[in-house]
Amino acid sequence: MYRLIKLKTIDSTQDYAKKLQLDPPFVVQAKQQTNGHGKVNRKFISKDGLFFTLVVGDLRQRPGLIVGAVAVSIIDEINEVLKKKFGNEHKSQFGIKWVNDIVDENFNKAGGILVDKRNDQYYIGVGLNFNTSAVNLPNITFIPEIKIDNLIKKILNQLISSDTVSKYKKYSFIIGRKVILKINDLQISGIVNDISDDLSIIINNKKYQIGEIEKIILKDYDF
Repeated sequence: MYRLIKLKTIDSTQDYAKKLQLDPPFVVQAKQQTNGHGKVNRKFISKDGLFFTLVVGDLRQRPGLIVGAVAVSIIDEINEVLKKKFGNEHKSQFGIKWVNDIVDENFNKAGGILVDKRNDQYYIGVGLNFNTSAVNLPNITFIPEIKIDNLIKKILNQLISSDTVSKYKKYSFIIGRKVILKINDLQISGIVNDISDDLSIIINNKKYQIGEIEKIILKDYDF
């Protein structure tokens, strides 16, 4: 069980959750965020969707695997909703762009994940778009509406599961694609060979960890 705190409008569920002195797990959810942000404080537009921070205790896992568990839980829940709506023949068009973006098959972004650690707690921020008309930006898409309770249950189960990496690879849209990595002032081109057991990316048979990569660009797409 977990405690759910629902708010109408907040600057950031991630920042708000860090101010609370509650025992995990608990969730802070907002209908809108005025200052939502992702990695390296990139602004995340939060007007119509599902925006929350899940706080859990020390999982003794690398942050990358936590991101992976949340990402595959989101895709699992999207697929379940689409299956109920369209039946078993429906092919899901959603997957993961390494490392923390939820995208459609054309790499339009539907949402993202941010994981912070403070003391012995992890703060898992999730932002998912339900309606692109509220966000006037290019390369943005939306997912079908999903219920927060179903998603939180999936995440909590996946965090203690052993199949996160295999499912992450299954849902990954970048394995086998040509990419450009930005690392400080360097640009490295190559093909994504695989994703390792700690969710590092392997390009040209060389392993790059999550923290050292500033940005990953797909050569096939101009954004």
